[in-house]
Amino acid sequence: MQMNHEEYKKTLHYKNAAGIQATCADCHVPKDVFPKFYAKIYAVKDVYHEIMGTVDTKEKFEARRWHMANVVWDKMRATDSRECRSCHEYTNMEISAQDRLAGKKHTRAAAEGEACIDCHAGIVHTEPLEPMEPLEPM
Repeated sequence: MQMNHEEYKKTLHYKNAAGIQATCADCHVPKDVFPKFYAKIYAVKDVYHEIMGTVDTKEKFEARRWHMANVVWDKMRATDSRECRSCHEYTNMEISAQDRLAGKKHTRAAAEGEACIDCHAGIVHTEPLEPMEPLEPM
């Protein structure tokens, strides 16, 4: 996960003017006990693929990036971006302080029940391009 970590260090979730930092666990590990337990068990596959060398080089990682990203995005949609909302709840946003376009989009997204990931897929990690050929699932 070193490549993911290097990307993260270049974002506002890592370093910003307010000094607030979201860690990997803040975004990828639920706070509630049962979802957290499930996430920890599910993460064993990531450790397995690191050890087995499935994603141990930049080339291998990039070849799998689309698939891995979609697994995470699907999970985030299924939980209505639960981990994002622990910091970024629509009802806590000061829409009038946002630029006009962002305020308009957040207002619409809240009204339509969109998940954060629907618009912010590349906010921390590089958003991958869809591969030309389907990949084998991990």
